[in-house]
Amino acid sequence: MTGHARAKQERIIEAVRMGLEGDAALDFVREGGYALTPNGMMRYLRQMGGRGEIAARIKAGKTNLEILQELYPEEEVHLSLLQRPSQGELFDESSAPSTSPFLHSSPQLFESTKMTVYLPNELYEALRLYSHAQGKSRNDAVIDLMTAALSRLPDWHAEELGSSTGSGAS
Repeated sequence: MTGHARAKQERIIEAVRMGLEGDAALDFVREGGYALTPNGMMRYLRQMGGRGEIAARIKAGKTNLEILQELYPEEEVHLSLLQRPSQGELFDESSAPSTSPFLHSSPQLFESTKMTVYLPNELYEALRLYSHAQGKSRNDAVIDLMTAALSRLPDWHAEELGSSTGSGAS
């Protein structure tokens, strides 16, 4: 089986570890970037011996990698396929976009934070098409769009000060 399928199985094991079931488990796997249908999820669970078998191995204190290695001893499951890099390892200062006015002035203020956003299907499809047209990942496209939109926001602080001081004087 391919490394992509093993990584998807690792995500399914993690969903079981978190106690997720049904649509919540399916959404968790999809948030990891893996396309999966409910029937596909059931097929993967059956291939791995069922949810109960996975839960028993988790209860025994096994890691996701150890579970996959036990389930598929004939295949070599590589640790590098399952360990994703941390955010800090993905970027260095030389890869910061030069168009962002915020990153150059105070880069220590902006650490990465994971964010889950639920989008309507039409908006998600538009984001997919935009990122493909720009030759970027969806994450990079979201960052570009948010940076551009937030750089055009009015000065809210000045408006709040003007409305709070003007309403009390007569």
